[in-house]
Amino acid sequence: MSSIFVSYASSDISHVNSLLSKNKNINFWVSFEEKGEKPLLEPGSAWREKISDAIKESSGSVIFISKEYLKSEIVLELEIPLIFKKLEDDKNYKVYPVLIDDSDFELNSYLKDIQLFNSPSTSLSSLSGRKYQLEIESLIDLISSNIKKNVLKLPYFKRSVMAFIAFLAPLLLYLTLQNNSADEIQVTSNLVEESNIEENLNKEIPLDLEKICLDNSVISVENENEITNPIDFESLSKTSCSGTFFAQIYFLENLKIDINEELPESSLTIIYDDIILNCADSFQSTYGFTSNETLFDFQYLYFFNKENELGYFCYSVLKELNSENITLFTENLIALDIEEYRLDYGISDISPLYMEVGDCANLPKDFYGSRNENSLIIYPSISCMYPHNLEITNKFIFNRKEEQSLDQVDEEIFSTCALHAELMFSNIDHELLNNETKDGIPWLDKFYTYDIDKISEYEPSDVICSIGFSGDRFDVKKDFSFYNLVNDKLFQREEINENFIEIKNCSDEPLKATALDDDEYFYNKFDFKWNFTDSLIKKFYFSFEDFASITELEFSPLSDRDLEVFKSWEANVEIAFSTRTSEDKGIIKALVELQNGQVYEDICEVNLYLENE
Repeated sequence: MSSIFVSYASSDISHVNSLLSKNKNINFWVSFEEKGEKPLLEPGSAWREKISDAIKESSGSVIFISKEYLKSEIVLELEIPLIFKKLEDDKNYKVYPVLIDDSDFELNSYLKDIQLFNSPSTSLSSLSGRKYQLEIESLIDLISSNIKKNVLKLPYFKRSVMAFIAFLAPLLLYLTLQNNSADEIQVTSNLVEESNIEENLNKEIPLDLEKICLDNSVISVENENEITNPIDFESLSKTSCSGTFFAQIYFLENLKIDINEELPESSLTIIYDDIILNCADSFQSTYGFTSNETLFDFQYLYFFNKENELGYFCYSVLKELNSENITLFTENLIALDIEEYRLDYGISDISPLYMEVGDCANLPKDFYGSRNENSLIIYPSISCMYPHNLEITNKFIFNRKEEQSLDQVDEEIFSTCALHAELMFSNIDHELLNNETKDGIPWLDKFYTYDIDKISEYEPSDVICSIGFSGDRFDVKKDFSFYNLVNDKLFQREEINENFIEIKNCSDEPLKATALDDDEYFYNKFDFKWNFTDSLIKKFYFSFEDFASITELEFSPLSDRDLEVFKSWEANVEIAFSTRTSEDKGIIKALVELQNGQVYEDICEVNLYLENE
């Protein structure tokens, strides 16, 4: 197993010890650590050679940067040059620079432009207690995540919560964000047993989780609740659990963090991931089924206690079909017999690689909870007329090219699946498809699955593309099939005898664009329509160009069904243009190449403007 080299000054050994004490699975190479019965660097040994070999054989390095570190001769003359030489030669090599104090690292030619793990305001020497622990845990979590990207399991499964916007800059913008969402998750805190809940809350809130239920006021509370805006637990509007209610609290934990502390972003990420894990795991242990199997789901709220300590609790809800709304339920209803439920709905577990286009399912049972890394991903397959949140939309065989890395494989497969979903479903005339979350993210998620063992050995592998439905708070479940909606649209398709492709809403009106230094993007939707009856389509090509960049999208039909659907179809794409001034323009191009060699295209040039000009 490759190691992570740790570079540090001897005066900073306490931080190294903190890293090692929190570590469970990462193979760190530290000079003082013992290997078997001998230290890694023995007195009188050829230590320069051993350090050099350790760096060359490592897959990454942690650099603890401090004033003393930048004075170390070994660091400046040996370790840093070798680490950055390895970084230059190996594109998969990772360096994790951790700032300990207010050192002048910018004066070092190697460190001046590198992205730090933490900021000067969260340097390790400025943190203490839980905030310090969270920073170390966040570092370990980041390293573990990067290691897992290079050691993938069978089968590989990824998700993108963003829709076509994810292609913009770069194509996999969301995957970089969401590998966190669904790939590999570990539990980092234990569930709070009912017997010690009072102890965790400093005994000021006597709770019996069996009987804490909430009325519909929880809906308005949830809309305002954030980690920076927790609620007073006593202010919750509780109701009897003997009748109907809107929510039932089933798990609670005190994080023992002062609500006035400002937490770094990395710590917030760890807290969020832990909450999702704990809520998902405890949901299953409490009710006997997972949140993905039925219309029951979980949500959580942040609260504070009398000591102004931050905590959170998880609560169960009953979702309505085809929406994010929740509805009333009872204890008897949620205490369902899951085996009987699965039998009634014809749910059967199946590997997605054995599913076919048009099949429906629910997300894997462990999608949000703890996962055995060695277990296969299994979908609960179900009829599309029953509640489901996953549909298989495409299936094709992928052959890995000799020069392709696994990351490049992911990028190509995801772009194929996502663009296919956008072309196929973006113009389906159904009100639910047009719903968006309050953050502007469509409900249509993209997923893909393939056999990582086969791909790793350059063997052909089936790829399964699927779509799912996510809202702000819950995965939305539907009782209709997008696959059947496509069939309905095909049946109603108008007969056109000419061949063309056009950008329907190309206009002389200027479009709002995004300034280079602006973090808020303005998206413009472009509608494309085409019809081809004389020959089958070979490929589609779309490009979106501004002064700074060009985004190119290319797709070839993968099946006979694709050829039938796409010979006469419509689709829309949302794009954010960048501009410096109102003199800049955006250029949109749509092109279709037919199998007989003919090419059809349409080009739209638009003026751009900035909101404040």
